[in-house]
Amino acid sequence: MNELIKKGLYIGLGATLASKEKLEKYLGELTKNGDIASQEAKSILEAIGEKGKEKKTEWSDNFKQELKEAVQSLGFVTKEEFEQLQQRVAKLEESTKKNNAQEK
Repeated sequence: MNELIKKGLYIGLGATLASKEKLEKYLGELTKNGDIASQEAKSILEAIGEKGKEKKTEWSDNFKQELKEAVQSLGFVTKEEFEQLQQRVAKLEESTKKNNAQEK
């Protein structure tokens, strides 16, 4: 599963970098031709970069939620659920030891 996640992230990263390079080239041509000012091109790149960061965070959060749901649908428990069960078992073991000691 880890390998699949890595491949997905690499594909997304590659697509993002290719898109950014194409946008930079396009804005560079517009600036060179005098269609937009250099500062305006920089501003556009920064705005798109910020939007990209927001989308990355949103995508990451959605991906984590979907992965969590998929793992649960397969019958796996979360780390928190596992730790709660460990605590309950430890309490039961302690209780059993006390009861056995009292019976003897």
